[in-house]
Amino acid sequence: QEIEMWIGGRLAAASLRHRLAFRAEYVLASMPDVQHVNAIRRDSKQNAVRTEDAVPEAATCTRAAVVLRKFARAAWILGGKKRIDWHSLRALLCKSRKKSPDKRASANPCHWDTDPHRIPRIMYRRLCTFLWTGAVFAASGTAAAQQPLPISFGQDRAVGRDEALGSTMAAGVGPDGSVYVVDHVNSRVVAFDPDGGRRWSAGRRGRGPGEFQVPYRLDVRADGTLFVFDIGTGEVTSLSSEGRYLGRYRLPFRLTQVDNLVAVDDALLISGTATPPSPAAGRGVHRFQISGSELRHSGSFGALPAVRNREILEMWGAGAMVRGAGGIIWYTRRLPYEVYGFDAAGRQRVVFRPPFRTRGTPDDAIRVTRSGRRTTFSETGTQVEVPGPAWELPGGLLLVSRIRPGERFWDIFSTSGRFLGSYKRPDRWEGIAGYDSRRGVLWVTGTHADEPVLYRVPVVLSTPSTPTRRP
Repeated sequence: QEIEMWIGGRLAAASLRHRLAFRAEYVLASMPDVQHVNAIRRDSKQNAVRTEDAVPEAATCTRAAVVLRKFARAAWILGGKKRIDWHSLRALLCKSRKKSPDKRASANPCHWDTDPHRIPRIMYRRLCTFLWTGAVFAASGTAAAQQPLPISFGQDRAVGRDEALGSTMAAGVGPDGSVYVVDHVNSRVVAFDPDGGRRWSAGRRGRGPGEFQVPYRLDVRADGTLFVFDIGTGEVTSLSSEGRYLGRYRLPFRLTQVDNLVAVDDALLISGTATPPSPAAGRGVHRFQISGSELRHSGSFGALPAVRNREILEMWGAGAMVRGAGGIIWYTRRLPYEVYGFDAAGRQRVVFRPPFRTRGTPDDAIRVTRSGRRTTFSETGTQVEVPGPAWELPGGLLLVSRIRPGERFWDIFSTSGRFLGSYKRPDRWEGIAGYDSRRGVLWVTGTHADEPVLYRVPVVLSTPSTPTRRP
């Protein structure tokens, strides 16, 4: 934050570019070879001597790192956020005053000369990191901190306390504002009207028509038809908006994890993971065409989370997926934190990232244990920061859920990818069920007195300060 404020307070200065360039040249001209400093540090540890006392240049390295970070970020910001030619950048970083051979020989042997290849690789990596990622994030973060959030939330109201819900595993909002909840504990689907009154309950444990083993995911199509994925049977059941059983569809192959379900016209999009030799292996979103009583796989798209051990994806999953306005499918990759906008055919329209780094990786959270031919997964206890679904709201806003150890946030973006800020939501609120645009109400799953409930949350949207564009 200090670096962001440092840059933000000086963006209006016309001479900032020259001042930063001068400071960077000065530091680079006097900065010793990193390998030499590391060797002295190793000797200092053995002799119990502070590195800064052994060689003053070691402290210069630390100061130089800070200056170069500021320089790299500001150079991109003031350069119009355009990519800088790498050869020009390298030449800029190597602009140090040439010394005569005699002076160079008598000077510090670690002094850098004008040869670009003498610059240590660690400095190249440092510059790449802060130039291509840190600069644009610092700019957006500083701008977001200077303006209020374009969204506010009213007093919430708990719904479903008299229904004795066993869980709120998944939920969705229909086109008429009705809310549907998957109660996997009681193997049923419960419907509420837009004001929170109970409408109907459908389903029970079994394998017959309209019965479920473990109902797990739900989505409501534009015509009001419900689609419920049963992870116990690997089948998708369709219900009418009144709870009447319509049909059942079986997936052509097994998905090891299912994160979300989206119904689009005559197709179903399912985000999840599959293992080879499945045709869906290697991608996070899978499209199935509805053909009679069957589902036919017609392609997969979307990147999977970055992991060292791909077996972890069987438990970790791929990412959350939500249908937006104009046929856009918002897919949030479950680490690294990236939000993708696809059309229904799987063509990527936009991708953006938040102006901060999330904590941990999937490999930090999941442990894989093998015993003979058996593989088991367990949690390591290491808490990581996990992004969730991205919900589109009117006014070109996107609300992305994020869970940090001990805290829960909604990150607010514009649909063009501009970060607007974060809202720390109450602990009683869990996941977003959907948004009722007619009434300006956000439906949220959560708990009340340790019992699963729904929350009806009024939303007030302000006009964005800058225009947004559709991806």
